[in-house]
Amino acid sequence: MRNRETRGRRERRLADILTAVAGDRAMREGLERARDLELLRSVIARELGEEAGRDCRPREFSGSAAVVEVADTIWAQRLALASEPIVRRFREESASAETLTIRPVVVRGFDRPKVSQAPPESLTPTRCERCGATTTAGRHCLACAAEIAYWRAHER
Repeated sequence: MRNRETRGRRERRLADILTAVAGDRAMREGLERARDLELLRSVIARELGEEAGRDCRPREFSGSAAVVEVADTIWAQRLALASEPIVRRFREESASAETLTIRPVVVRGFDRPKVSQAPPESLTPTRCERCGATTTAGRHCLACAAEIAYWRAHER
């Protein structure tokens, strides 16, 4: 019985906290900024491709500029050249109607998210057709391929 009462008090406290947070103006503005930064990230990824989602990261809104961290100067240039369509699409999808410019900032040691990729087909381990050894060189391991090439050269 005691656990239910304690849990009920905790749930009421949490509900009170959530109500207070939702009513706090600064908190609402912070959540709106976070939503706008996430929206800007997705707009950049749609305009410049999924690679931009890894190599460009909106950091903050500073006045009328959106500061976007980029991995290198190439991404800074791509972002600057594509800023008009990005801003246009962002304005269409966002509730804020402010004028916006994009300011790319190159960050040394940019921490890219890890992307798991399957190895290229040529590096997939297979079995040698002749001796059965594991190889990534193709149909035959290097030793068998060298021997086959030798006998083909000396067949006459």
